[in-house]
Amino acid sequence: MSGRRNRRLNPVGCFFVLIVLAAIFGGAYYLVSLPISLREKSLSELTSALGQPPILGQPQPPTPVPTPTIDIGARLSQADDLFQQGQFRMAAKEYESVAQLDPQNSTALVRLTKALVLSNRPADAVKVGKQAVALAPRSAEAYANLAMAYDWNDEYDTSITTALRAIELDPSYAPAYAFLAVAYADKTRWEKALESAQKAVQIDEQNVDAHRSLGYVLERQAKHVAAIEEYKKAVEFRETFAYIHRDLGRMYRDYPPVRDAEQAIASFRNAIQLDPEDPRGYWGLGVVYYNRGDYEEAVFQFKKAATADQDYTPAFASMGWAYYRSRDYLEAAKNFETTLRLKPDDAEVISGLGWTYLLLERYAEAKDQFEKALKLNPNAELAKQGLASLRAKGYF
Repeated sequence: MSGRRNRRLNPVGCFFVLIVLAAIFGGAYYLVSLPISLREKSLSELTSALGQPPILGQPQPPTPVPTPTIDIGARLSQADDLFQQGQFRMAAKEYESVAQLDPQNSTALVRLTKALVLSNRPADAVKVGKQAVALAPRSAEAYANLAMAYDWNDEYDTSITTALRAIELDPSYAPAYAFLAVAYADKTRWEKALESAQKAVQIDEQNVDAHRSLGYVLERQAKHVAAIEEYKKAVEFRETFAYIHRDLGRMYRDYPPVRDAEQAIASFRNAIQLDPEDPRGYWGLGVVYYNRGDYEEAVFQFKKAATADQDYTPAFASMGWAYYRSRDYLEAAKNFETTLRLKPDDAEVISGLGWTYLLLERYAEAKDQFEKALKLNPNAELAKQGLASLRAKGYF
């Protein structure tokens, strides 16, 4: 017989096998005897701990990401900070974002109105301002900002009635008097303009709109020394606002009692540094150089203005005159023509184009331009002189 058949069984091994079998049958009995609810709970806990096994061949759904909570108040505060820093375009974008997230947020629309005005978008500001007063019919700030928008959009009478409504709602709200003063000045109602501006300053001596409006009224009344002092005060209270630096630059550039080309250059450069996307700073600086006879530098600045805003007609018109003075008549004609595509009824630019054609010996076209200018403005001197020059040449 073989050795395998004669091998004796190991008692230790048999005992171990008996223990394992007892554990298996005991566990099975325990599970069977558990209540169904407890068995389900155990299974649920096990599944939760280990996770569901992937099903091969089927795409797995993405793990859900919690939606972040948007803090409207924080966004509004951020927009306010940008506004106070003079970043009006960025502030407008933030206010617009808040308004999109919360269309009933009247505060965002009220402040967006003013940010749009100072971003040189008065027509858009009027639209938003109307929405703001509809949502906040008892808000003096809403009506005051809408009055400002109307004024910058050349709707002076409507600006006056809207500012008066703001004052009716809150007689102690200084900006309402400030914007009323500017609208009165634009209507040449000097007494009421001065009275309103002084009232604004009286209510709030540190309000930038109050001093800026008083400066504007005094400037329009040719009280240049007093006007420049008010603009300086406005800059002191809010030196981050580029448009007030442009006001100062204009004063130093245009008015003999306070004319100072270097101060004008410094003021416009400050404005450009604060708001490099606004074409008005470059244009104002270009005019300083134009007045000095530095046409090359003037053209350089006017080009920057046109780059900042391709629809900014003063940039192209002024470039046309700078090229004209430099006797580069082809470039002058090109820029005058661009201007008239943007603003077809500018009699002065039409006269300039007529003179450019005359000097390029394009006499028939020159005559057409002079006659067109006189139809728009019978007192257009440049056009009259142009026709006289053509007659002297025997053209007609």
